[in-house]
Amino acid sequence: MSEKILIVDDIAENIYLLEYWLKNIGYEVIAARNGAEALGLARINKPDMIISDILMPVMDGFSFCREIKKDNALKVVPFIFYTSTYTGPYDIEFGQSLGADRYIIKPEDPELFEQIIRSLLDEVKGKQSISVGIEAPEESVVLKQYNETLIRKLEDKMLEAEENEKKLRSYVKELEDTLKERKKVEAALRISEERYRSLYNNAVFGFYRTTPKGEILLINETLVKILGYESIEEIIGRNVSVIDFLEKGERARFIEYFVTENEVFDLESTWRCKNGHVVHVRENAKAIRNSKGEILYFDGIVEDITEQKRMKDELEESQHLFLTLAQLSPVGIFKTDPSGATTYVNPKWSELSGLSSREAMGDGWLRAVHPEDREMLQQNWTKDTVANHKSTAEYRFLKSDGSLVWVLGEAVPEIMNGKLCGYIGTITNITEQKLHEQRLRFLSRAIEQSPVSVVLTDTAGNIEYVNPCFEEVSGYSSAEVLSKNPRILQSEHTPRELYSKLWETISQGHTWSGEFLNKRKNGELYWEASSISPIVDERGNITNYLGIKVDMTKQKKILEELIAAKETAEEMNKLKSNFLANMSHELRTPLIGILGYSEILLDEISSKECLQMINTIRSSGERLKNTLNMILDLSKVEANQIQLLLGELDISLVISNCVELFAGVAKQKGLYLTVNDLSNKSFALLDNRLFVDIMNNLLKNAVVYTAKGGITVTINKEKVENENWISIAVQDTGIGIDKSNHELIFEEFRQVSEGLSRSFEGSGLGLTLTKKYVDLLGGKIEVQSTLGLGSTFTVKFPVLENQSQK
Repeated sequence: MSEKILIVDDIAENIYLLEYWLKNIGYEVIAARNGAEALGLARINKPDMIISDILMPVMDGFSFCREIKKDNALKVVPFIFYTSTYTGPYDIEFGQSLGADRYIIKPEDPELFEQIIRSLLDEVKGKQSISVGIEAPEESVVLKQYNETLIRKLEDKMLEAEENEKKLRSYVKELEDTLKERKKVEAALRISEERYRSLYNNAVFGFYRTTPKGEILLINETLVKILGYESIEEIIGRNVSVIDFLEKGERARFIEYFVTENEVFDLESTWRCKNGHVVHVRENAKAIRNSKGEILYFDGIVEDITEQKRMKDELEESQHLFLTLAQLSPVGIFKTDPSGATTYVNPKWSELSGLSSREAMGDGWLRAVHPEDREMLQQNWTKDTVANHKSTAEYRFLKSDGSLVWVLGEAVPEIMNGKLCGYIGTITNITEQKLHEQRLRFLSRAIEQSPVSVVLTDTAGNIEYVNPCFEEVSGYSSAEVLSKNPRILQSEHTPRELYSKLWETISQGHTWSGEFLNKRKNGELYWEASSISPIVDERGNITNYLGIKVDMTKQKKILEELIAAKETAEEMNKLKSNFLANMSHELRTPLIGILGYSEILLDEISSKECLQMINTIRSSGERLKNTLNMILDLSKVEANQIQLLLGELDISLVISNCVELFAGVAKQKGLYLTVNDLSNKSFALLDNRLFVDIMNNLLKNAVVYTAKGGITVTINKEKVENENWISIAVQDTGIGIDKSNHELIFEEFRQVSEGLSRSFEGSGLGLTLTKKYVDLLGGKIEVQSTLGLGSTFTVKFPVLENQSQK
């Protein structure tokens, strides 16, 4: 508990300053205006020290000290005279003779004054009384000295008053001399006052003064506007209860701060103002107290931080959006500080480089760069960052498993308020692009070195490219034939009907093959076998024509050579025509070999580790085969190449067979798989293969995405637009799908769980094909699902009438 000091002075300003100083250095303070008041307070609340002035009304300091030293309970209390009025050596001796421990003349240095107070208090703790052993002087002696001292002080005061009177006369003369300037001063004061009032009312912050009960005493126009009022007069005198504190208890929390802290610092609140607007404010306030410590009023400053809060929220939202996008981005993202040192990388960056985010910090990212690219990349990066330029580079990552990843890196300076904060950049995987460029180079080289003539024209037949073999065979250079039509090679020996048939064929998107008797530049005739094919873009539009030409002159001379040349031409045409079909075959064939040999190896090898690898090969192959089949099926659907083989299907029987197919997998996962047939044996006119694929896709998804519980297949009939339809509902207790993703799941290559963090494998084509098959069969598909509670997929088809009794 802090020590208690009683201070006595008849001047309020002196009490305020001394009280403020003592409280700041940790003491509890009791204040009185004269000796009589102080004596009463001392007897009620025994202080640890008394500091008193001397000349005071009712009871002066000397008399007060005598009374204290007569009181057995108070005489041990250290007593200090603290005065500045008419003090001489005799006054100090008289004060000490009354029992005072110190006689200090105002103003005293605060540090020295504090040392005196601390020293006296410490002495009292050790000796109980600093005044013990001092004999009280006789009453007659005291009265004599007391009267002499007071008379001397009064005489000194009279002399000082006379001196002050002389000074006053001089001051009056000076004042008379300055009266002429008074109007100027008053005008300046008015201007100053107006400026102050303008600053006060138009300040950025709101100012106020209220009573402890909340009555508004003063307020500036800024705060009036914040509160939504029209004028100061409209709100002055009202209670702060006009403010709607949106958070309950905010006003009580405001008052509570003053009980413990005597002030409010950076208190944030939310107000609903008169005009209905909600504002966020930051408030600082101080309690102004009287000499008794009672709060007279609160002075405060209010700052409208609504815009700051909005900007902070937007910044946090922006940061959250950046982190979300960075986490899900299909490209690598990185950030650096102004020096170019890495401070952040996203998961895709780590995936492409093979380094963890921790390993990539600073210049650690360079460790992932191929040694042959490292120096070049570092030099370019340093040059660009020093100049604050955009930096772009293609380079390779060499991962720990020896694999190479080509990336395109791009980074731009991040400037805020004209200051460079760092760089933000991306890396894009261009490995496939590089491989494609390499394949194009190989293809270009192959065409350039081909022993057959190659001609590329636009859709009008104007030549855009010829290879060296064409130049050799025709005798024309490429410069001579570019933008020309191949008719420059025509002789008069080829029927015009042949050319008409050629254009008719290729303009319809087909490949034309045939022979021409053409003419070289030197006029020599030569036989040429040609295969001309249209080149189409991704939309199926013809963009160019490609001619593959073989000089057949020598083959024509010898029948055998002619037959061989003819077979070669036909084979080339066949290969060209069946290119897309062969791609399917070429992809499936190695998969069949992989899957077949993996089955054999499973029977032949006993090593546990090898078996695990073989199982991985087999499951990966199966997965790739299924994905390939789905992609090819999707291509057929979109190209309208699916031929429906409709027939009467016993729905219940087909579904039972499909359910039986998944029963074993469900049992291994501990799931139930049941069929609830309420259809009374219904038939529908459907394609058996497509319907089986529909059910298998729905059952497979239900089993894969369900960890506990099970799957129920319900077959029923219902009316759809006054027609009988059969309804098949596949209901599971799995992970469920958020409503916002119900449409997304039917899009190609899309899954609810996507990106690096997805929880389930799959191409994202199962439900896409299912919906397309349902649409082809004239049916409908619906989904009802709640995240975490499971899903129900329902497909509906028209019932084949007159078959219900079969």
